[in-house]
Amino acid sequence: MVRTSRPWRIGRSGAAVVEYAFIAPAFIALLVGAVDVARMAWTASTIAFAAREGTRYAIVRPIGSVEPATTEGVTQRVKSRAYGLSGDDIAVAVSWTPANVSGAAVRVDVSTQYDSLLVGFFAIGPFQLTSASTMTIF
Repeated sequence: MVRTSRPWRIGRSGAAVVEYAFIAPAFIALLVGAVDVARMAWTASTIAFAAREGTRYAIVRPIGSVEPATTEGVTQRVKSRAYGLSGDDIAVAVSWTPANVSGAAVRVDVSTQYDSLLVGFFAIGPFQLTSASTMTIF
């Protein structure tokens, strides 16, 4: 059997390991960044849903109803609907314009702090995510 030599492979041992060492950190950072952006979008969507649920809770319970909505009740409703988030980290502000009566407007503002996964790699600090919902009482 005749053996052919491969001159193009001479001196290339370990080249793949070196190339991988250059590419792997960038690829991992890109992957973690994509996961982090998805987490932030999910958190923003969750607080928007919670704000809408709090507003809906308030508009169907005006002063004349059996169980009228209060600031504490709306806040509790918002925190219970913020699935996957800690209720301690959520700030809720509720306002009725002019009052909790039929025809008035209810505004619920919800905010939370989002801590990025990339804080250790880059100078990316915590973000304040906010959402507001306004509806009219029936």
